[in-house]
Amino acid sequence: MSDTKLKDLNKLILFMHPIDCELAAMDGTGHTSDYADHYYAKIRGKCRKSYIKNHIAIDVDTRMILNYAANRGPKYDTQFTIASIRQLKPYKPHYILADRAYDTEPIRKYINEEVGAFDQIPLKTRAKTGHYRLNSSTIFWHDVYARKMNVESVIYVIKRRFNGGKCGKRYICNKKKIQRRKLQQKHNTSK
Repeated sequence: MSDTKLKDLNKLILFMHPIDCELAAMDGTGHTSDYADHYYAKIRGKCRKSYIKNHIAIDVDTRMILNYAANRGPKYDTQFTIASIRQLKPYKPHYILADRAYDTEPIRKYINEEVGAFDQIPLKTRAKTGHYRLNSSTIFWHDVYARKMNVESVIYVIKRRFNGGKCGKRYICNKKKIQRRKLQQKHNTSK
């Protein structure tokens, strides 16, 4: 199944199950078949294999996956963020929740100006510049941000259910497998 067919299927599922998205949360994780951690690979002088970097954005209340992206890793979470937020725009979320890795001025500006939502992203300790970054401490609500754990739960279920590792040898096949699994999970959770 091609990537465009998967995206069309995703749109169909979201069309059949309309949601009123008040809170959207996003996060990324890696899926690998290599069980050695980074420290072990470094001290043994072994080259680490590349892995699939998986990014998702969900509706917090329903835990429905609104957007996903699977890329060859390692990649920073911020590299997929603007595209993901652009896909969240039709759902008109009031708040977009993300972890500290997403704390950049362009991301906050896009959330506030283009989407019209409030960013709920904790400040990095070295944040010294940026209008939205410096003002974010006045609009940051810990109670709202605490609900970001829902995206962590969805990621945990994906990793637990699919063993956290990729099974195939080729990158494209692995990417399609992960996307299919997400769509199957989305369809199963919406019943």
